[in-house]
Amino acid sequence: MFSTFSARRNNAEATSRRVVDPESSRQGTGTETEPSSPTRSQTTRATNVGPKTRDPVAVGARQSQGPRRGGLGAMVGRLTGATQAAEAAEAVAAEKATDAAQRRTFIRARATIDCGAMRRNIRLGLAMIGAGPRPDYSDPTATEPKWIPGRRMAAVVKASGYGLDQTQGPGMDEERVKIAMVALSEGCRDFFVASAGEAADLRAALKAQRPDLEKGVAINMLDGIAPGEDLRYLINHKITPVLNGVDEVKMWNAAGEAANRKLPAVLQFDTGMTRAGIRDKRVADLAELWRSGQLPNLDIMLVMSHLSDSDIAQPLEGSTLYEHVAGHKTQQQLETFNWIAEQFPGIDESIGASSTVFLGKELHKDMVRMGATFHGQAPFGDENHPLEPTLKIEAKLRQVDVAETGSQIGYGSNYTVKGDPEVHGAIAWGYTEGAPRRSNGNKEGDPPRPHALVGQHKAEFIGSTSMDQSQVKLDDVPADLRKPGRMVTVLGDGISVNQFSKMHGSGVSELSVKLGSRVAKVYLDEGAPSRVGEPFVDDSPHAWKD
Repeated sequence: MFSTFSARRNNAEATSRRVVDPESSRQGTGTETEPSSPTRSQTTRATNVGPKTRDPVAVGARQSQGPRRGGLGAMVGRLTGATQAAEAAEAVAAEKATDAAQRRTFIRARATIDCGAMRRNIRLGLAMIGAGPRPDYSDPTATEPKWIPGRRMAAVVKASGYGLDQTQGPGMDEERVKIAMVALSEGCRDFFVASAGEAADLRAALKAQRPDLEKGVAINMLDGIAPGEDLRYLINHKITPVLNGVDEVKMWNAAGEAANRKLPAVLQFDTGMTRAGIRDKRVADLAELWRSGQLPNLDIMLVMSHLSDSDIAQPLEGSTLYEHVAGHKTQQQLETFNWIAEQFPGIDESIGASSTVFLGKELHKDMVRMGATFHGQAPFGDENHPLEPTLKIEAKLRQVDVAETGSQIGYGSNYTVKGDPEVHGAIAWGYTEGAPRRSNGNKEGDPPRPHALVGQHKAEFIGSTSMDQSQVKLDDVPADLRKPGRMVTVLGDGISVNQFSKMHGSGVSELSVKLGSRVAKVYLDEGAPSRVGEPFVDDSPHAWKD
């Protein structure tokens, strides 16, 4: 797969940085005016401008219409009008740019996405799973090794790339599918999303932005299919459903018959998570349908399953690569999956997601589905891991005041100032922005309160989270730092996503997928390869054939 995976990494472009203001992109800025349309007489005169002709018929026609009007004066007038229209358009553009810059000063909260760190995490993941063609020395009689396909990475970019894509504003520019485009430029040709809409949007973005690669990309939809859904939509957009039941398999086969073609399909089996997937008692029946030719319109590309406890593992003794040994439940699921895969010989296999990047090779199979790996989430809840953080979230400090002894803070009055007066601050980070809803009280038996950072100084959250803001205690913050307008760090600068989730009692992916539309997004992309410097990668073997 990766014939020059490492060789082309040195060709990188300069750092790019772009701030997207969600409010201005959603609502527009300034008052936009357009030059007025030309009058009918102006249009008529414009169409008569052209090279002179010696055609006597045309000359006679002009003479019969009387003398020509306008001449040089009309041409000057038209040029002046065009100049005025261009100047008016420039003025409108300048006004909009000024208005947008002014609006950005009112940003409430900001998420900085470090795509350079994301790229380095992807490259580490690829190295750990052994991506790219590799030599096979199993035949002792061979004079040269046989090259066999390497394992492939599939990028899981559901929920708008774990919430890090720019979802506001018109069009399908690169930042609307930013995370997918980062993975694509690092050599990924297989993607997983949740819904048909996500899949169609990604396909459209690929056609618009990377027509050179689009046809070789496979897009898989985890939702599967259900009665009442028009499956022609999936066919039109070349979306491969992950089929989670025998009835779904039969429906997709029937859709292929109606379309008079074989349709790519992924089969998901439940091996112990008891969520989505074909149950083990139906495996034999389905395998018989496939072997006996009763599913002639299906082209099964992949059999897959999902692990429930892959983050429960022990460090591999002596490893310098952060390798771990899978836990008991994972080993059980692997054994079940191996039996299922034997019923579908010759079909690619995938059981591993992000955590399995650091587990044994037996869990890598043909494909590893990576999502959390990109974002630097600690795979085993251990902060001593080699992945880099990719997300920083800050909120603006809007008000600073002193709360007197006995003051009760926030909805429900869960926090009471019990000793000396305290310095409190209101930051523009409520549950609309994605803040977890907590009481943050100081009553007996209340759990420890999480904290943010002002500079490198801790500021505990106090009182219940509101829709638009949260309260923090600023007593331990120097007076010169607790100024309105300063950005307070909610995530980053030493607060990892795993630490955040433990403090706030949330899942490690919840914060990013719940980022609200009022959070401005900044993209950093140091080390992004140029088109020429991208790794040369074969098309996905699971891509649709025309």
